[in-house]
Amino acid sequence: MSEASKSIVRRIAEEAWNERKYDRFDEFFAADFVNNDPCTPDVKNLEQLKQWVVGIYNGFSDHHVTIENM
Repeated sequence: MSEASKSIVRRIAEEAWNERKYDRFDEFFAADFVNNDPCTPDVKNLEQLKQWVVGIYNGFSDHHVTIENM
């Protein structure tokens, strides 16, 4: 993975998740984003992804994303 790609992944984790700047998802993901993660089958598009992330923090307010290896 290139350093540029790693930087984007770090920004997603830090800004969109940990700092809860949900509008950052619009910057990092295409408007026509399609989710194919089998762990979240009800999340189909970008708006649903953002709603899912908000739901995680509503249920687990101390949730924190940590990247251990990339």
